[in-house]
Amino acid sequence: MEGAHWMDIRNDRLKGMSYTEIGRKYHIDPRTAKKYAESDTRSEYRPRKNYRTNRRQTLERQCKNCYNKTIRNTVRERFLWHISRAKIESN
Repeated sequence: MEGAHWMDIRNDRLKGMSYTEIGRKYHIDPRTAKKYAESDTRSEYRPRKNYRTNRRQTLERQCKNCYNKTIRNTVRERFLWHISRAKIESN
């Protein structure tokens, strides 16, 4: 929906419809209906950030010296690599 029915939701609320009824009518959660009904401006759609891309970038920054896409490309593999490296360095 992305805010397309914002004015309709506000008008329905002013007519006396409950948030639950509005939610059923527009197939949205009643809390979302309340948010739209009480807002003064239309909601703008903002695409969600990609978690995997952000997580990979964070790991690359945190682990620059050991980051290798071909060998240690998962968090578990990197964790195990760090443990084995710590054991080697402690001996």
